[in-house]
Amino acid sequence: MSSVLNTAVQSGVGFSQQVEAIRDVFSAEIWFAALPILKFDQFSTKKTELGVQPGRTIQLPRYGNIKRGGRLTEGVRLQTRAMSMSLQSVTVFENGNAIGFSEYLLQTSFYDQLAAASLLLGRDMAVVLDLQLRDSVLLGTNTVFGGGKAARTQLVAADVFDTQVVKDAVETLETSNAPKWAGDHYICFCHPHQGRGLRDDNDWINASLYAGATQIYTGEIGRYEDVRFITTTVMPNGANSALDPDTGDYVDIGYTPALAKGASGNLVTVYQAVMFGEYAFGHATAMPVELRDNGVEDFGREHGLAWYSIWGQNILEDSNIVVIETA
Repeated sequence: MSSVLNTAVQSGVGFSQQVEAIRDVFSAEIWFAALPILKFDQFSTKKTELGVQPGRTIQLPRYGNIKRGGRLTEGVRLQTRAMSMSLQSVTVFENGNAIGFSEYLLQTSFYDQLAAASLLLGRDMAVVLDLQLRDSVLLGTNTVFGGGKAARTQLVAADVFDTQVVKDAVETLETSNAPKWAGDHYICFCHPHQGRGLRDDNDWINASLYAGATQIYTGEIGRYEDVRFITTTVMPNGANSALDPDTGDYVDIGYTPALAKGASGNLVTVYQAVMFGEYAFGHATAMPVELRDNGVEDFGREHGLAWYSIWGQNILEDSNIVVIETA
């Protein structure tokens, strides 16, 4: 990639021509840069419907159970059952971000500015998409609390993310007949602070021990009984309110003021995790991610690159999701 771009720059090809020549490759590279960061998207139910305008909806189908069958009787005709289907609406919106740089920097830098821009844009796109998918799955209304507590404001320091709260969440999903992934396991997203405690349990299995025989999910750290765990700092927590001096964003992507100690009656810093089965949340796309440039500005002295997409997310089946809150 870098050699292609460097050749284009060194040959004196104009910026807009460079972008046009490599647009498709760069759009793919944005996704390539995003793949190690994207964690929620690997579990979303996806549908692409090109051309849907921002603010409009894309429908994802949901099939209901059929009337139960049973033992057949000789001479009695087998009755057919009607299939029932409902549609879950997902509203799509414009999404994107842009980077600007000068013609002077493009021509004189020892570094490949376009390649660096695609990497940064890819990472940004991944964070945006994962945060939006996280927010969708956290719309689930079923919640269990550490230590068997009944509310967030009752949590104390001892109510940590342990095997008991994991079992409580599994019980909630199994009671509602939430389907397991591949009929074998549920998925649990948790903050690294929460995942650390589970690794000391005698029944914990590190992902490296079953990696050869089982496909490992992005970010997966291990398994406890019939739950496979993924850690990510995008999970909401009230721990670190420090701001990035460069961007003004929270350093901890998942920092949520309402979960901080002292906020709304919280006795401790609160961490959220979420466990779900199949068909829990969806991602609808009306325009796949692509690279865009803003043409020539300031008489060719300024340039800009952006990622742009039209997509949306929504919860699909509330009973397939359990939110977990612990100290």
